[in-house]
Amino acid sequence: MEEPLATGGMGQVYRARRADGVYEQAVAIKLIHDSDPVRVGRFGAERQRLAEMDHPGIARIIDGGTHDDGRPWMTMELVDGEPIMPQASALPRKDRLRLFVALCSAVSHAHGRLVLHRDLKAQNVLLDSSGAVRLIDFGIASLAEGEDAPSGSYTAATAAPEQLRGEPPTVETDIFALGCILHELLTGAVPARNDDRSVRLDVGAIADPDLLAVIRRATAALPSDRYATAEALGADVAAVLEHRPVAARQGGALYRARKFVRGAPVASALAAAFVTALVGGILVSLNFAREAEAAAAQARTELARAEFFLDRAQALNEAKDAYGDLLRRLTASEADVERESRLLMERWREAHDNRDIAPGTAAAISYAVGMHFALRRDERRAIEVLEPWISEGYGPEGLVDLARVFLASSYDETGQSEKAIAILEELDREMSDNFDANSINHVQVVSALAGSNNKPEAQQRVIDVIEAALETEDAPHYRAFLWNQLGSARLGVGDRVGATSAYREAVNTDAANPLADQANLGTARVNLAASELYFADRSAASCKQADIVLGTMREAIGENVMTGFAHMLRGEAKLADGDRAGALDDTRIGLEMIARYSSDTSKSWINGACAHAAALVANGDLAGAETLIARMEAVARGNDYSPTMGELARARLLATRGDIAGARKQLALARANKAGLERGMPNAWRLAQAEAWVAAEAERRAGGQ
Repeated sequence: MEEPLATGGMGQVYRARRADGVYEQAVAIKLIHDSDPVRVGRFGAERQRLAEMDHPGIARIIDGGTHDDGRPWMTMELVDGEPIMPQASALPRKDRLRLFVALCSAVSHAHGRLVLHRDLKAQNVLLDSSGAVRLIDFGIASLAEGEDAPSGSYTAATAAPEQLRGEPPTVETDIFALGCILHELLTGAVPARNDDRSVRLDVGAIADPDLLAVIRRATAALPSDRYATAEALGADVAAVLEHRPVAARQGGALYRARKFVRGAPVASALAAAFVTALVGGILVSLNFAREAEAAAAQARTELARAEFFLDRAQALNEAKDAYGDLLRRLTASEADVERESRLLMERWREAHDNRDIAPGTAAAISYAVGMHFALRRDERRAIEVLEPWISEGYGPEGLVDLARVFLASSYDETGQSEKAIAILEELDREMSDNFDANSINHVQVVSALAGSNNKPEAQQRVIDVIEAALETEDAPHYRAFLWNQLGSARLGVGDRVGATSAYREAVNTDAANPLADQANLGTARVNLAASELYFADRSAASCKQADIVLGTMREAIGENVMTGFAHMLRGEAKLADGDRAGALDDTRIGLEMIARYSSDTSKSWINGACAHAAALVANGDLAGAETLIARMEAVARGNDYSPTMGELARARLLATRGDIAGARKQLALARANKAGLERGMPNAWRLAQAEAWVAAEAERRAGGQ
């Protein structure tokens, strides 16, 4: 041990360094004051909680044990940093808010493991050497299920009123403290207290009405009036950063219009021009009046644009509320994805059956549930929900239009390409002529259309629309989506380097966003994994992305088509590295998932089947491979798909059976599909792998082995 770092009620923390000479490492060692049984028990509980947490914003435990005198100790990651305050005071307000969003993510992670911090304050939030937030000191934390902690073990300045009264802590207790920290980040001090222990905010220093509403809700006197989760609090602060409406303010149309203007400065400027034009038309010359009339006309267009999106926002807000209500009805483990799905379907059927009585509610629930399944890539359930609703068209027209995108995508994934193309072409025509042109929604439509008809000119149009959208979009989650779509579009025109770069940008953008949608991030990681394997032949890098999707991300989003692809990619990487048994397991699981959540007649299924057929051949199950390949060929013929993947799979099978000439003929057929090899992500790599397999079999047989 080198020097003491801190002293608290439970013990001391020392800076220390490894002494065994194996490698250099600086750590923090925490050692309690004495061997009091109660203190020892609490220290052990703290060690266990830290061991269960794995979040970049929480200092991790490295080791633990017992001192010769019986006192327990633990070594932790030494965070090279200082408390967030006062150093954050020098940062721009936007940067302080981003740090707070990251802090909410760390607290949400702890709450997700049923751990309450109980002593959140600026001194327990460090900024490390890279400027990232690190939450420390879980010494008086307790389980959300009701574990006791020492009376008075908290900091009064950030303690909730019920905590000061000695009542048991809850999630809302930590939410209150987070609100105090946010106040301190914005004003330099925690909020003052009234006689009844409620807070008094520094309204003048905060100034922003949205931030005032957020802090008021977080620090409400009654726990039931606060945010229900740290994630919800962080989401509202993120909304402030992105000039979106916040949940803490129950604003009407005027409030939403103001947020639209803030998020669209061009519209704001033109609206101001409209007022100026009216005045100028009276006071200045005829020439000025004509200019003012033109400005007014442009302003009216922008105001019409605002109304267009506000109407849609209203419908989406109703859908969001419906979705939240559905999730609140799920009373058990979120990890039970199948049970969750059944409950969502039951709620949707109830709403759909009552559509004549409450069409708006039924539409909002249909959109929320259909979107849920589409984003989880559970295509069959998405179609089951969206198809009957959209065919009847009840509810807000704008919501139906948005839902058609999800329905078309689900049609395409399940092999119903004609239905998908018909919907998408109609949407493209409509959006090109209204305010949706070059919007996120338009990008979704043209991307899906290009994916369905697979024409290079359609992919180039996608690139043009996305690049236009990227020039104006600054919200991280939307930018990540745009980068991911741009990667697919670049692939469609044969730009493999550009595609990989775009996929990597999508992953990096989403990974840096604490509130990123995990389903979208999973899709981006799968695309990057495919690029690493198929374009760069980097099996280890591909497996790294697949492992993340199949690990922590799978826990968050459950099984879907993307987890199926992750298994498929990992299996192909294993086969390329010589792990035939591992490849067989992964490709089998992947193909089963793809069939379950897409269909066994889709392009996705053909993709997975090609990988599994190669693994079957490599493991000597030639009969199983023959059955699967015959099925692939039949599906391709019946749906007018490219035969290339079937040709590559059959080439491996024929070579293994000794028909080298037949195998080479199949390879020649695959090479003839030049467009497919240039644009199709796996085809060129699989061709090279199949050629190597056939060549090895030919050499083995020529040598009599």
